[in-house]
Amino acid sequence: MNILIVNGDATTAQRLQVRLGQAGHQVERQPTLARADEHDLSISGINACHLEIVDDLIARVASLDLQSVAGCPFVVQFGEHHYALTLPSCRNLLGAISRHLVQVCGSRLPTSSQDHFNTALCEALQNALIHGNLEISSELRDQGDWEAYETLIRARLTQHSYARRAIRIEADCGDARLTIKIEDDGPDFDPAALPDPLEPDALLRSSGRGITMIRFAMDEVSWNARGNRIEMTKYLDAA
Repeated sequence: MNILIVNGDATTAQRLQVRLGQAGHQVERQPTLARADEHDLSISGINACHLEIVDDLIARVASLDLQSVAGCPFVVQFGEHHYALTLPSCRNLLGAISRHLVQVCGSRLPTSSQDHFNTALCEALQNALIHGNLEISSELRDQGDWEAYETLIRARLTQHSYARRAIRIEADCGDARLTIKIEDDGPDFDPAALPDPLEPDALLRSSGRGITMIRFAMDEVSWNARGNRIEMTKYLDAA
């Protein structure tokens, strides 16, 4: 991978640069993220306590083909009590990122809750990419035309107007709760317009099931006014 390291603790950044170089990655250090779109991955604000997080992330994504999203930044930013990722619209990344977030944020949950937590993350990321950034509804799936649905996804991932859109993730892993926010660059979305999952016809539709699974897995779920950012909270004492 071609990796950019930006600011952070100088000693830790140097250690990371050496370790990544020894592992065969091409590593560059710069003072800003201005050239993030020229790299496969950019890491900002790192200190010693973040090294295991970076190791886990790189282990999960290093084997992925990110050439199709060249020019779209993939950025990890560390704050004092905050962890943020900006992802390119790359379908192959989603599973790796959800499992990474379970490792980073959900490791204190029981195994069964980790599985539900991972399901919620996967569903939210898929919704952000497919229904948000790619603007593809579930209508084709509801009609049973999965081939047309997948063909449309692949086509839009090659169209710059859709593929250049990003997914932003913010994770706060406190002592009492885990909060994940996932935001896309798609059009407005009204979650209240989704069909009631308890309606008899709901079993025959694909649309809305992901939201139902998210609500089942998390203790609190909400959206911003535009509907392009979901906030999901899991309380550790309720796990």
